[in-house]
Amino acid sequence: MANIEHLQTVHAPASKEYETLTTAEGLSEIWTNELIIDHQFGFINEFRFGGSDITKMRIEELIPNKKVVWLKGTDSSTSRLFPRGAA
Repeated sequence: MANIEHLQTVHAPASKEYETLTTAEGLSEIWTNELIIDHQFGFINEFRFGGSDITKMRIEELIPNKKVVWLKGTDSSTSRLFPRGAA
């Protein structure tokens, strides 16, 4: 299956974006507060959306303040973090 890459502009420092995508506090603010996460390579994060609806995503790559890659099944989700004005 092809990977899908979503591009979204966020007006915040890359360090804040990285923190949001790699901590329970950050992810609970933007996605769901029912989660089990760790910011270690290979860890499988779990996100619940009520009842038995669960999404599991494995951490494939972490480059502080630059890149976050999660893998769900055979699909990967990449977040690249760029300082303002760079891309």
